[in-house]
Formats: sequence, structure tokens, C-alpha cells
Amino acid sequence: MSAKKDKVLYISVFLLLILYLLSFVKSSLTKDKREYIKSSMINTKYKESIYQIDLYNINGNISLKKINDGKNAWWEVSQKDLFFSPADSAKVEKMINELIKVRNMYKLSDKIYENSAFGLSDSNAFHLKYYFSDGFHDLTFGNQDFSLTGRYIMTDKNTRVYEINNDMDLYLSSNLQSWTEPFLISQQILGKITKSDIQSTKTYSKGRSSSISDIDKLLELRTGGIIPNNFVSENASPDYSLNIEIGNKSQIIINIFPTDKETDFAVETRYINPDKSSKSYWASISSWTYNKIKEITL
Repeated sequence: MSAKKDKVLYISVFLLLILYLLSFVKSSLTKDKREYIKSSMINTKYKESIYQIDLYNINGNISLKKINDGKNAWWEVSQKDLFFSPADSAKVEKMINELIKVRNMYKLSDKIYENSAFGLSDSNAFHLKYYFSDGFHDLTFGNQDFSLTGRYIMTDKNTRVYEINNDMDLYLSSNLQSWTEPFLISQQILGKITKSDIQSTKTYSKGRSSSISDIDKLLELRTGGIIPNNFVSENASPDYSLNIEIGNKSQIIINIFPTDKETDFAVETRYINPDKSSKSYWASISSWTYNKIKEITL
């Protein structure tokens, strides 16, 4: 009986050894043997001097511009010099970090052939054009590969086609809304704002003034979308206004106007620096958000 158990044990050990050795053979057979270079899409030396990034394809064209007022730096997103909004600066910086990251770039071809599957020369191609202190460069992103884990890319330096992983897919969008900072009160333009930073608030509505009772709720409110700059005439009177004074002598003025839709309102948010320089952005809010603002008014 013992000899039989020993025989089973020996056979099991032998089979496990075979499987172990086969794993090395399989690993060798499946190893990616394509020619590749280790490189970044953008040289890291350009990171700090990048001041504009254009994202465009057949679906749209947006620009991301770096704003630096000497105290704070943030990114602004715009479209056709008509729509402007503070951008999601954290997202922009993450994209730049992906672009300067050293990665495997697999060389597929020395040039684009007619009717190729790369999608680098047709209307579906996505372009990322970045400007820096010494000039600009253009990256072209094509189709995904058959496994949907990689994407074809070409630079403006030559006609070579490479394949990279799909880490950049999150940023290949020319949709304006996907790049905007979501908050009604920006947490970038005057720096991060908390309840303790706010010295006073005043609200004005139909000749009546009051103050905000819950600053935290106000800071959490979000916009619903972007509307054209200077949406209403310069002399129009807002239905509701908020005046917020910050401890560093900065000021935020929010003016809310009706639109032709009962469910939407237009909002102008003006940020005033201590030196009285200012910048305004327009957005839309829902009636739900507007009612929330009025609820926290004393």
C-alpha cells in the first residue's frame, strides 16, 4: 500500500515539474518580439514650458491654455473664442505626465500605406498639438489595435508608425465639458478656498440683501454646462447676486440670470484679485442648483 502511495507521489511530482518547465516555454513563445524603442511622446525638458495644448478631431476643437497671474497658475479651456471655462487642471497635468512618461513604443511601419488600418490619415484621427517656449509639435493618434489594448501613433518628426498602450485614451477627447472644472466657485483661480478663507458674504435679490448661511454647501455646488461668454447684454440686471469677500482681499461676484429655459439659469462668476484685476467666466446651472443657493440664504 505504501509503495502504491509513493508511486502516485512520484508521478505527481513529475507532472508538476513538466508543467513548470512548460511555463517557461510558453512564456518564451508568447513574449512580444516586436521592435520597440523606450521613449516618451514629449521630451520631459518641455514640461514646464508647455503653455497651450490643442485637442482636435472631426468632432470638435478645443484649446487648453495655461494661465499664470503671478500667484496662481491654472489651465483654461476654450472653444472657438466663444466658450471659456477654468479647466480641470489636475486632469491636464495628469495628461502631460502621461505624455512625458517613458514607455515602450513598438515600431510597426516606416510610413503610412494607402487604406492601412492605422487610421492616422483619415477623418477619425485625433490630434494633440502642444506649444512650448521654442515652438510646437503635433501628435496624431489613430485607431486601436485588434485587441483594444493599444493605439497607433505618429509624430510630426517623421512618417514612422508606432503602437503604444492605451493609457492616453482617457485624454483623447475634444468634448468641452469633459475638460472643465465642475465647481460653481473655482478652486484654482484664487487658490483653494475653504470656509475659513471667507470673511463675508452678501446676497442681493429684488432689492433685498442677506448672507449665506452654509458656505460649505455653496463651495460644493457644481455647474451644469458652459454657455457663450457674455451670454446676456452688459446692462442686464441679474435675478440674484452673491458677493463673497476672501481674507486675502480677493472677491468673488456671482450673478444669476434667467434663460429661455425654465430649468436652466445663466451664471457669470467674476474673480477679482487684490490688485483689482479680474476675470469672468459664464456657465449654466440647473433650477435645482439655483434653489439650493436660495435655500442657504439667511
